[in-house]
Amino acid sequence: MVLDTGAGSTCLYSPATERLGLIYIQPRQGTVAGEFEMVAGMSDPVRLSSANGSSKLRLPVLTLPESARAEDGLIGWPEVRDNILVFDSASRTVRSTRTLPPETSGWMKLKIYRHNTFFLEASTPGGAPGIILVDTGAPQGVQLPLSAWQDCHTAHPELPVTPTTHSTWSAGSFTTQVISPPFISVGQIPFREVPVENMPDSEVDWIKRAVPGAETLGVIGLRALDQLELIVDGKSGFAYLRPTTSSAVRHSKSGNWRVADNVQLNCENLFVRSGNEYCRNGNFASAIAEYSRAIELDPNDPEAYADRGLTRQIHGDFSGALADYDKLIDLIPDDSTAARLHRLTLLRRLGREPGDFSTTVAALKDQWTKNIGLFLAQQIDEKTLLASIDQADEALALRQNCEAFYYIGLMHLFSGDKTGARRYFQKSVATGVREYSEYQFATAELARLTR
Repeated sequence: MVLDTGAGSTCLYSPATERLGLIYIQPRQGTVAGEFEMVAGMSDPVRLSSANGSSKLRLPVLTLPESARAEDGLIGWPEVRDNILVFDSASRTVRSTRTLPPETSGWMKLKIYRHNTFFLEASTPGGAPGIILVDTGAPQGVQLPLSAWQDCHTAHPELPVTPTTHSTWSAGSFTTQVISPPFISVGQIPFREVPVENMPDSEVDWIKRAVPGAETLGVIGLRALDQLELIVDGKSGFAYLRPTTSSAVRHSKSGNWRVADNVQLNCENLFVRSGNEYCRNGNFASAIAEYSRAIELDPNDPEAYADRGLTRQIHGDFSGALADYDKLIDLIPDDSTAARLHRLTLLRRLGREPGDFSTTVAALKDQWTKNIGLFLAQQIDEKTLLASIDQADEALALRQNCEAFYYIGLMHLFSGDKTGARRYFQKSVATGVREYSEYQFATAELARLTR
């Protein structure tokens, strides 16, 4: 198993599962993955062991040809991020230590952004927050957003530019332009004689969505990470780093990072992934049980509460869903927009006071979500809501239609108009935006209306 700090979950490769005699289910036909995500199958329960014991759980399985990978699979960032991790560039091994080594007192200290991939927070010249992705699954050196890469190229016009094509499972095939300047810094982190290439726009957009409001500074891949001594204190949320003094390590070009036996694995993320797979296949009771196991392991895991709440709502357990949304809002009050909207609809459905709609709407960040809140508060009508859809962006308009039709259908349902509710739920489902919770809710509402 190799470490991929850019991966959001541990998974096995299909050749390894076949070699080990493990049974796994192929991904369901028509399953939709989000951007920079992979559609995976799921193994039967297996026992995963690490320094902190073992857990019996299901693991995602990526279907690959026999010749594609020498490894058995990868360990994702969520499963290791709570350790104190020492990255040893010479051996490309990550090991755990009980206490933070004292020598880090003189090293650069950067905050870790809590996410399913390894993001560092760094300052920018203007003082705004900046984000750096550390990706041990990327063979490149440094990747920069296009404008920053162009600035680097302008500063070194004498350097040759080499087009390079990459192919990844998550982003597909893309071509970048590579130069090798004598010196480059990503945020405050310095590198020497490392390949520098432009990031695909899709990757920049993905990071912007993952960390709203922060400036994307770049990606540190394998060849750049070789130039650093890095220690991550996951419990306190900080990383400590400094340039390595070893020239032999600096120019290393091959080998993947591996996880030492003393690293403890967090399994709650894997139970969430298993729950998601059960939910996609309509096995809601098993999905809820998996989310509950994740919450047992980490009672403050917002993702587990969010997914359990959504599944309970699909399944028709509205009181249970409301309790999960309340807990989620308590855990992440500034990043729980969807939960707040769903909570308002559940309060109406359960015949309880909705609370202060104006306060809730004021807390919503973007205008489109505010419009949904205003509609639920009956401060604008459905015609006004539909007119506010962004028609200039076809993909965005489709997603907003999915949401708008669902919420309009709910308001018809609450007023006793089942025919109107059915019509709008059907329109929401007809958008085909399967990855949106509103699509799943509309599908569930249609099923309830036909019983």
